[in-house]
Amino acid sequence: PLCLWLVGPSGRGKTTAGTLAQCFFGRFERTSDGVSCGSTAGSIEITAHEFRGALLHIDDAKGSAISPGDKPKLLGAFQRLHDRTARGRLNSNSTAQRNRGGRATILVSGEDTLFDEASIRGRYLDIEVEHPQAERTREALEEIRAVRPLLSGVSHALVGHLLAEPGW
Repeated sequence: PLCLWLVGPSGRGKTTAGTLAQCFFGRFERTSDGVSCGSTAGSIEITAHEFRGALLHIDDAKGSAISPGDKPKLLGAFQRLHDRTARGRLNSNSTAQRNRGGRATILVSGEDTLFDEASIRGRYLDIEVEHPQAERTREALEEIRAVRPLLSGVSHALVGHLLAEPGW
């Protein structure tokens, strides 16, 4: 499965790009449907299970977003998201619960990669987000934000066609 990690300084459009990409799979509002690295490992895994066949954008990957005690749990969750497996859990009667492994394509964005472990770096494709024309990028992102509610379900080919128009 494809797992991407957008990493770069604050203000480069990583969150907006992730939210925009997620809009191709349904209607998502960053404030209500957003998942962040500050969420619990269990809630991230459950959300990844519910996003079957869709892109799950996990935002705010930076060291200050998670407590040191939660980092090992989050590490395990990110490994399982790539592997599409789940941590085994038992019901109160000691029978195994249904496996709720991640079924989403994962896109993580943030200021750092959180984990230097080879088990994560080998599973995720890191994409450095740097842009020399930061001011133009901000303007373009504001334009994208204005039309984002209209993009739910729109094909990437149509968006590419619109962006190629001189007046866009």
